[in-house]
Amino acid sequence: MRIKKGFTLAEILIVLMVIGIIATMTVPGLMAGVQEAQFKTGYKKAYNTITNLLAMSAVDGTLPGKGGATNAAALFKILATNLSVKGFLQSAQADTAGPVDMQDLRPAVTIAGQRYGSANGTAATFQDVTNSLTAAKTWIVTEDNMAYSVAFLATDANRCGRKLDINALTNDPSTNTTANQGPCFVVIVDVNGLQKTPNSIQGASEVTSASVGQLLASGTGTPRLTKDQYLIYVGSDGATAGNPKLTLTGRLIADIK
Repeated sequence: MRIKKGFTLAEILIVLMVIGIIATMTVPGLMAGVQEAQFKTGYKKAYNTITNLLAMSAVDGTLPGKGGATNAAALFKILATNLSVKGFLQSAQADTAGPVDMQDLRPAVTIAGQRYGSANGTAATFQDVTNSLTAAKTWIVTEDNMAYSVAFLATDANRCGRKLDINALTNDPSTNTTANQGPCFVVIVDVNGLQKTPNSIQGASEVTSASVGQLLASGTGTPRLTKDQYLIYVGSDGATAGNPKLTLTGRLIADIK
């Protein structure tokens, strides 16, 4: 008589339990690695895009001046008229913000008296560029679903008059008028779209209050990229001859750029 060989139900259940335990320990790490790679790719794309737009603006004479709401609006215009724009959103973005409803996307907006987007229909009137990261702001949503917004830091040119150096900021740069090496503007980039969470700013580039004037150069070590919004600082190149030009940098781990 032949004896049938096989696994008992108890053995199968034990194997499945072991597989489940291994999956519980490894899958989150794998998913985090995939997400981090996506965030890095998006940040690099945004950083290079803005670098190229500033270079083009310097050539055609549309590069904004340093500091203030008017020049920040000019920087917003450069983005709104040169990116592949899908539409515009107005939303308050806090660190704990949930997904933004893309049904609120508008094909055209008016900010600071300037119309952007589609020439057809009535343009929604959205928030002008401000010096707050957490107040309602106008977002430019591109065809790849990334989102860009602009905030200004300096209300006078002296506050971003020296060469931009994020690492030199040890206190509130908005009050330092003599030795400030801080940014004139900040471009906020959401690399995976406002319709996806976490919709919050990466730790090493984080603000300590609602005011962009409170941007600090705090943050040490090499944190994992677990958030989807990044601050790209736009400041002066510190030229002593001729007109200083805008330049930019990001306060992120070294290997992201």
